[in-house]
Amino acid sequence: VLAWRADRLTIEDFAVRSPQGSARLGGVVTRVGTNEVELVVEGLDLGAFEGWIPDEVRGRVAGRAHLGGTLAAPRLDADLGVATPTLGGVRYDELRARVGVAAGRAAVQARLAQAPTRVLDLDGAVPVRFTLEPWSLALTGDLTGRVRANAVDLAFVGALWPQLVTKVGGTLTADLELGGRWDAPEAR
Repeated sequence: VLAWRADRLTIEDFAVRSPQGSARLGGVVTRVGTNEVELVVEGLDLGAFEGWIPDEVRGRVAGRAHLGGTLAAPRLDADLGVATPTLGGVRYDELRARVGVAAGRAAVQARLAQAPTRVLDLDGAVPVRFTLEPWSLALTGDLTGRVRANAVDLAFVGALWPQLVTKVGGTLTADLELGGRWDAPEAR
């Protein structure tokens, strides 16, 4: 049910279900006051996004995204995971990401695991200016972060960026600190 009254949109039990997965959306969006909107996705086959995501990315997505706060000072957080992800023909055990944007900061934590000890972890953050009315998303400072990897197959690189990288092979082992501007990052 969608209901629009004055400056308030209420969404109740808006759901889509198919053999390719399901999604539910609910909450309140208002010009004045606090917004609370949640999107929940369960078992959504990435094949449904053919043409939007690279062909060599397969799996089923599950997770949630929440929008809170006001339009002038929103808070966004999301937790997403891909069950049995296959990237570039290589099957991984886990692909998971958590993203948060609030109080002038955007942060991401992500994990790609091929086996219990073959893992790539990314933690990063960057200062941002984020508003929904008027719409604005601008980076306002340097990024910070860390990448740690232990013998992870590099097939995911070519699968996620096929126009940029081709014929990549081998494994990645690294412990890097990230910094600098978004458009000119530095790794140490």
